Amino acid sequence: MLTALILVCSLATISDDCTRDNALDVVYVPATFDSPAACMMRAQAYVANSSIGRDLTKSEAFKVICVRGSINRSTKPRAALGAGRANVFTPGFNALWR
Repeated sequence: MLTALILVCSLATISDDCTRDNALDVVYVPATFDSPAACMMRAQAYVANSSIGRDLTKSEAFKVICVRGSINRSTKPRAALGAGRANVFTPGFNALWR
């Protein structure tokens, strides 16, 4: 089973360099998925239906990663909110959302 994590990252951080350790915020999607494609699509829908995607600043992007097994949840402080673009990355998939 796969779990989706949404990483809110600074655009100053290159997409491949955005990790759980340097993300501005890490959001755990409360569901599990059978395939990478389902994980990515459902995580994108989760972002689209929440304030995460709507409230990104112009200097932020989001990255979706799908991981196997259990994860350690943690919270980080969130920066000021605004409108911007989003970067979605899942192993095997990479698309820039504007």
